[in-house]
Amino acid sequence: MESTNRVAGSRGWVARRLRPGLQWLWSNRRHRRGALISHHGITARAGECGLWIAASGADALPVVGLQLNSKYDLETDTHTGCITVAEAEDFEKIVGRLAGEIGGTTIKSTWNGVGTSSLSVQLFRMCSKAVAALVDEEQKGCPKPDHRMHCSWDGCSWYSDGHKKTRLPRGWR
Repeated sequence: MESTNRVAGSRGWVARRLRPGLQWLWSNRRHRRGALISHHGITARAGECGLWIAASGADALPVVGLQLNSKYDLETDTHTGCITVAEAEDFEKIVGRLAGEIGGTTIKSTWNGVGTSSLSVQLFRMCSKAVAALVDEEQKGCPKPDHRMHCSWDGCSWYSDGHKKTRLPRGWR
C-alpha cells in the first residue's frame, strides 16, 4: 500500500498555519511586560502535521520544524509513518516560499527528514528583536530567589503567566 503525502494532503493547512507563524517571527509587535516563550519555540497542528518555530535555534537563527506521527515496532525494529521524500520536498518548498515572501530570506540548512519523524529547516534571517526578547526573558529565569527557569514545577506560576502574556498567532501555542 502506498503512503499518502501528509504535507500535501493536509489541504493547505501547513501553509495556512505556517504563514501567521512566520509573520509573527519577524513582527516587531510589542508584547506585554513579563511575556516569554520557550527556547524550544511555539507549536501548532496542521492536519496530521505538527509544526514548530524556534525563534533562536542553531547559530541563533530560526528553525521551522515538521513533526509527523510515526510508530516504532519493537519486534521488527522498524518505523512506520516516517517522512517520505515527497513530504520533505513539499515542506521545504512551503517554508522556502513563505520565508521569501514574508521575511525576504531563504533556507540555510535542513536536518533529519526522510526516514525520520521530524524535519528541521533553518532560515538565514534572525527573528525580530521583539521575539528575541521573549526568548531572552525565558532564559533569564524566574526572578524569585532560589527559583529555576521553569519553576512552575515547584508550584510557581511565573513561567505559565509569562507564556499567557505572549501574543501568539491564532492556532499557535
